[in-house]
Amino acid sequence: MGNMFIADVRAIKHIVWSRGLFPKPLSQYTILTFFGDNIIVSEGDEWKRHHKVVARAFSERNNRLVWDATTQIMLELFDTVWIGKDEVVVDHAVDLTLPIALFVIGAAGEYSPHYQRVPVDINQIKGFGHHISWKDDTVIPPGHQLTFKDALLTTLHDLFIKLLVPRWAMGLTKRFRRVRLAFDELQQYLTEMIQERKGSQLTEDSEDLFSSLLAANNDENLLKDEVKLNDSELIALYPDKQEELHQHIKRVLPDGRIPTYDDMPSLSYSSAVFNEALRMFPPVTNVPKSSAENTTFTVTDVNGTQRTVSVPEGITLTLAVPALHYNRKISPTQSRTAIAV
Repeated sequence: MGNMFIADVRAIKHIVWSRGLFPKPLSQYTILTFFGDNIIVSEGDEWKRHHKVVARAFSERNNRLVWDATTQIMLELFDTVWIGKDEVVVDHAVDLTLPIALFVIGAAGEYSPHYQRVPVDINQIKGFGHHISWKDDTVIPPGHQLTFKDALLTTLHDLFIKLLVPRWAMGLTKRFRRVRLAFDELQQYLTEMIQERKGSQLTEDSEDLFSSLLAANNDENLLKDEVKLNDSELIALYPDKQEELHQHIKRVLPDGRIPTYDDMPSLSYSSAVFNEALRMFPPVTNVPKSSAENTTFTVTDVNGTQRTVSVPEGITLTLAVPALHYNRKISPTQSRTAIAV
């Protein structure tokens, strides 16, 4: 039927807010169902059900939990891996940011907020009930072939292989077999954790995201088979901006204390850096949609002239995120390196 790329602000707002008129082309999302149905690959009543479960789990209280867990994880990094070093060199930012993301996900699963900086108790950081630390994790539980940390790291690092390579071909190479094993191991870990948690008292006020997600799931009266958990290089390139950020943080935290969740509104420059990085390097570059009926869009071209575009029923609409973010009408700066504050 064809494909139409959309980078117009008003058109994208209309598409996003009119879910019934512009549903997802679910056939393009099937590769994301390797752990079962989830909010990304669903529409209609099924999407509403998943949204209800997820929305109730991610509350303001849990936002605070993620903040505190992230602070704890970074303190552990400073006090173990980087302790005593005058200079730290990171060859590739992903080598640092990927483990941080992993540990945040894990620590938000089951986290003790009482961090004592000296001495460091690395056992306070757990991944959904499994020990995850900056230090090497070599103890493989009975019945498993990988540690939880290795399984999660491999699935995150080699997700594209799982998405692109069919199941029958996953045994062709050593790397493919490693990825297949990691996904199988991760699914086994998650299933075990779900069964363990479901045997305990779960409420939406549970102390971690994992338990609150399961508690919300329980309220949906799902069938047994359905109950699964489905769901700085930039600043370093510009030392002047890095120094401005550093000075801003020192003004907000003049006593050098550890920032709390309540400090977040005051850390405006930090938020601006994050937002600018997301604008320049969005993690999701294309969002596929489809048109459920014949319609039209009113768009504005580069000269500021409005015109009407016909959108036939059944056409694929691709929301082009980088094109939107680099639209001069939205981000008029001539420099791609500017930090918008």
